[in-house]
Amino acid sequence: MKKIKSLLLTFALAALLSCGEAGFGFDVAAEVPVQPDEIIIDVPPATFNLDPDQFTFSYNLNEVDGFQDAIDELNRQGARVYLLGISYEVSGVNDSGDTFDEEVPVEVNRVDFNLSTGTVSADLPLSGGTLQNVPKTPLDITTIKGVIEDELLDRQGFTMDFVFDAGTVVPPLVSDIIDFEILVYFDVALRVRDIN
Repeated sequence: MKKIKSLLLTFALAALLSCGEAGFGFDVAAEVPVQPDEIIIDVPPATFNLDPDQFTFSYNLNEVDGFQDAIDELNRQGARVYLLGISYEVSGVNDSGDTFDEEVPVEVNRVDFNLSTGTVSADLPLSGGTLQNVPKTPLDITTIKGVIEDELLDRQGFTMDFVFDAGTVVPPLVSDIIDFEILVYFDVALRVRDIN
């Protein structure tokens, strides 16, 4: 039993620790969901296009459990940040108690990443172009992956804006609201080298 425990510990350390030309170091990864406050959009009793303000939230490596020991080492030569993926999830659309049909047509549904080099965007596709609950779904980040990794390495975080514009909405008889939640999951790994 002791041999098995010893082997397991060796394999675990080998997975986390590496040694090579760049020096001694380790990799650590974590997937963390971030979200703005609950999204609440007023719907007055008049036909119009819903174009609410943007909803802002942020992602920061300093706030990720398990990254604290590596953050101070990201300025060392050979340090890297890897964006393994971004996923999103929508929930709370047409929950029990909602009086207004929240499955409204959607014209724009995206996340804008506010980076020091400018803003890059990722669309949040919705089947049929209608606001609806969406299980955890990967985003296509092929074209923005590198600039987000650079921002996380250089500045450790950024803010994002959730942008939501609906098409023409059939108005309710009295003022109502659309309320739902969105989670954006960041799957990130840090590689740190030359640790003293």
